[in-house]
Amino acid sequence: MYEVVFDISTQTPPSWILGIAFASSAVGLICVLMRYLRVGVSSLIAGALLALVFGWQVYQLAHLQGLLSQGGVAVAQGAVRAFQPMPKSGHGSEQWCVENACFVYSQYETVPWFHRTESEGGPIHNGLFVRVHHVGNAIVRLEVRRDGKG
Repeated sequence: MYEVVFDISTQTPPSWILGIAFASSAVGLICVLMRYLRVGVSSLIAGALLALVFGWQVYQLAHLQGLLSQGGVAVAQGAVRAFQPMPKSGHGSEQWCVENACFVYSQYETVPWFHRTESEGGPIHNGLFVRVHHVGNAIVRLEVRRDGKG
């Protein structure tokens, strides 16, 4: 029996990025109006860049959700092997393989797909039976076999 532990179709864009973008833009506009041009222009540029990051996140999320719903993803199933957890120091990535697919991610990535490491309570460990729906390295749906049988 497989249990879904991650499904990108339930994810929403990280709205905190948009909030910071708006705040930065507001500060920039106020500074420009008060003739603090250097600070104002810098804040406006930062706000614009953050808005672009948010837009990219929304695009990635919608694109991957569409691929998953239309069956346009690869599926790998079997026992996790070659598991290397992210170091406790927080520097580095977690990596593992199942069948012919290998995955590398960090908990510090701002991405819409699965990236929860073992050190942050992630479910992956050597020998665990999983079913992974993925687009390249992006895990869009992760199912874990709870009874431990293949």
